[in-house]
Amino acid sequence: SLPLGEKIAFETDLFVGIFYLRFKDITAPYANDATKMSSHSAYFDGKKRFYQMVVQGRFKVDDLTFADLCFGDVYDKPF
Repeated sequence: SLPLGEKIAFETDLFVGIFYLRFKDITAPYANDATKMSSHSAYFDGKKRFYQMVVQGRFKVDDLTFADLCFGDVYDKPF
């Protein structure tokens, strides 16, 4: 399982960076930290958002650009 709400470092042959993942109504891993919990909840309050995923890093090769990427989601059942 992935640690939700924490930066996760990763590296491939083409990219090095971090990603951050959180879902609405899932409080782990910081359910006992009121400051972090408040910040997490505030992101979703009053919005129709269900999740957030952030990727930050750099390409390790010069001939690859952001336009070369394809990203998407696949779900087994509706949100």
